Amino acid sequence: MNGISDWDKSQAQLIAELQQLRREVDRLGGETLVPEASPTSIPLSADEHRVRYILNLAPLPLMIHTQDGEIIQINKAWTDLSGYHHRDIPTIAHWTQQAHPDCSQKVQRAIAQLYDLQQRIAKAEYTITTKTRQQRTWEFTCASLGTLADGRRVAISMATDITDRKQTEARVQQTNLELETRVAERTAQLSALTDRLQQELTERQQTEQLLQQQAQLLELAHDTILTRDLKGRITFWNRGAERMYGISKSEAIGQISHQLFASQFPQPRAEIEAELLRVGYWEGEITHTPPHSQPLIVAARWVLQYDEFQQPLQVLEINNNITRRHQAEANLRESESRFRQLAENIRDVFWCADLNSKQLLYINPAYEKIWGRRCETLYHNPDDWLDAIHPEDRPRVEQGVSQKYLNGEYDQEYRIWLPDGSLRWIHSRAFPIRDQAGKLVRVAGLAMDITDRKTAERAIQASQARLAGLVEIARDGIISVDGNQRITLFNQGAERIFGYGALEVLGQPLDLLIPSRFVSNHRVRVENFGKTSGRAQSMGERTEITALRADGTEFPAEASISKLEIDGEQIFTAILRDISDRKRTDAALSQLAAIVEDSEDAIFSKTLDGTVVSWNASAQRLFGYSAAEAIGQSILTLIVPSDRHSEESTLLEKIVQGESVQQFETVRMRKNQTLIHVALTISPVKEGQGQMIGISTIARDISERRQIERMKNEFISIVSHEIRTPLTSIRGAIGLLASGMYQNKPERVQRMLEIALTDSDRLVRLVNDILDLERLESGRLELVKERCDAATAIAQAVEGVQAIADKEGVRFSLPPKTATVWASPDALQQILTNLLSNAIKFSPPQSIITLTVQPQWQGVLFAVRDSGRGIPPDKVEMIFNPFQQVDASDSRQKGGTGLGLTICQRIVHQHGGRLWVESTLGEGSTFYFTLDDPPS
Repeated sequence: MNGISDWDKSQAQLIAELQQLRREVDRLGGETLVPEASPTSIPLSADEHRVRYILNLAPLPLMIHTQDGEIIQINKAWTDLSGYHHRDIPTIAHWTQQAHPDCSQKVQRAIAQLYDLQQRIAKAEYTITTKTRQQRTWEFTCASLGTLADGRRVAISMATDITDRKQTEARVQQTNLELETRVAERTAQLSALTDRLQQELTERQQTEQLLQQQAQLLELAHDTILTRDLKGRITFWNRGAERMYGISKSEAIGQISHQLFASQFPQPRAEIEAELLRVGYWEGEITHTPPHSQPLIVAARWVLQYDEFQQPLQVLEINNNITRRHQAEANLRESESRFRQLAENIRDVFWCADLNSKQLLYINPAYEKIWGRRCETLYHNPDDWLDAIHPEDRPRVEQGVSQKYLNGEYDQEYRIWLPDGSLRWIHSRAFPIRDQAGKLVRVAGLAMDITDRKTAERAIQASQARLAGLVEIARDGIISVDGNQRITLFNQGAERIFGYGALEVLGQPLDLLIPSRFVSNHRVRVENFGKTSGRAQSMGERTEITALRADGTEFPAEASISKLEIDGEQIFTAILRDISDRKRTDAALSQLAAIVEDSEDAIFSKTLDGTVVSWNASAQRLFGYSAAEAIGQSILTLIVPSDRHSEESTLLEKIVQGESVQQFETVRMRKNQTLIHVALTISPVKEGQGQMIGISTIARDISERRQIERMKNEFISIVSHEIRTPLTSIRGAIGLLASGMYQNKPERVQRMLEIALTDSDRLVRLVNDILDLERLESGRLELVKERCDAATAIAQAVEGVQAIADKEGVRFSLPPKTATVWASPDALQQILTNLLSNAIKFSPPQSIITLTVQPQWQGVLFAVRDSGRGIPPDKVEMIFNPFQQVDASDSRQKGGTGLGLTICQRIVHQHGGRLWVESTLGEGSTFYFTLDDPPS
């Protein structure tokens, strides 16, 4: 290797050397060398010029590349074949990008096998995309050449374009495949032909069997099924035709059908037959008059049948007798005509409206007679009828129309003004009209003039009292049973009383309505009653029994039973009345009477002219008159001072006008002629029909309260003007001393300053509480209500007193649920804070204060429960009075002013609620208060 001149050879010599190199590569193609057998590394750099010269002149596409992917050289033949120069594919990665996507991984695997020394030669076929975007298939042979000085392996790749060969092989393969396919197809055709012949034979047998079955079905069909040739001669006649026309098969076969039936067609027969030949079928209604028979109207369907050459062969005719349907339609038209005549002539207004278009479809002339308005106005404006309604009734009528009219449930009575100024009563009803799917499509209605009926009703009101007993019986349960004591009649009153529907109990034994412990005795009594003589007999007066409802509950009832014999069969009828309400009412009245009698308030009632008719024990204690002395006397001369007589008339007028009188404060007179301050609550006393017949009065002695109020008002006046300002100054000065500014003072002085500070705080609280109470009672404190969340208010109140609770070792149990109330947020905070502060004062250490919130039927119930010492029963009511405490020492030991509960009660009352306490000595107390729900 002495330089380039040593390689200066002719092109023929280079080709020969390259062919020798390829033969060497081919010889090594089948060998696999292990790493130990690899040849000594070849110093390629020394022969670079020679190699490059061979590559450039070689006719075969050649590429030299390294293990790390660098392409050292590609020759001209490679470029000619692929169109890519060395600058286009500087690395193996660039080259693999030109491979077809399906072959990219194959190229990478072939190069990897070459360099992992598993074999010296690697071959692969894959498709590349030339630079001119042609898809060509190449056969590549790669051989390892050795190792460069830097340790990289070097390989040479040779390429042969085998695209034409591959295409030829593919065509040969396709030809062989097509030949094999044709042989297989021919074999399959011969096999299929054999199978088809066998199948046709089987199908022919099945067809014959099917034709027989179909012929039998045709014979069994109710409709007429016949076939006739193109000239009209009948060729087939089923049993349905025999039944419909009364013509046997032997008589019909061969006859011309339209002559046999004396057919009357809806159009010329020639036109029908032309249409049949043109479209293959015809449908229509024909009148047939068979011999010796009445005319029949049939729905006919003609179908043209063809032979195998698609030539008309015969006509299949199916006739369905629709004579009855036609008659029904005719009857319906006649009925509609009669209905219209009836609607036009009835005295009541009849109308019909379409819901989709909201238009009036029809209204009869009775509208003009009753309303005095023209019908045409309603067709233009369907709401025109409303203008005649009495102003007092119109809102109710319009509301009913808007809410129930669209459901077809409208039913109301109202008054209308006629153009001549007369007044009439109308009863209007509406009912729905639905389609087959149940959808409401129309509404129809009737409006009747019930003026005469209303006049008659007023005329017979005097006799309604005599009929009240009969009405009451109708409300009772009426039950009939047969001789076996099985229920045969169960009226609506019985359904309402027992909770069963009539269909549930009819046919069931009467035992179903009686508790099991009474069944045996009841059956014996009914059987013995049945043995008595006489066709109709009553068992006696009403007897109180125990009955059983459907839900298993027992209830008291009054029952009477009668017996009636009809055609030898006994029928027992029981009339039963549920007296549960009466029992409860009697008990309630007894309880109410006891409450009235034991009430601490004076309760008495009087007639409208002032005559006393009832007088309880508290009235005797308050006024000094016994019941015997008071009843029958005039209330004016009994307890009303002479200067207050006009007051009684004013109160009576308020009650008569429907106003309520609550806690009306006035002066009354005792038997000993002394005056007493009382608060009166007055209510009307009404009879069963709602007519007021008297007045009930509750009188409470408020003399002591008035005295306390007078003293309190005097005290408040003094406090508000004389004490508040200097106390504020004292509080500021002592606060500076208590802050420790004068620490050099003697210890006793410091203690006295602390006591003064504490007393000052207490006096400030007292003044503030007194002022709050005065504002509440004078009505100057306005509460602005809003929606308040109970849980949030409780949490804020607890947070405000948490420091005091922690100091006393008391914990809180908060409610698991919340509610919304209508209250002033600040006032609600004040109520909760006062109640929690009291509970903390009187709760032992390590105890729990429980707060609950419970929504009720009307309003919300709050509860604050402690486990303190409790309140004596005689002081439960007293603690809500101003300056009142259970123990006089509590104000010194526990703190407080004695006004907290009074303020809470006033605030709750101003919200329209109620505050009370339930307490057990030694166990604790629970304070309850109620607030209203927010307005809807």
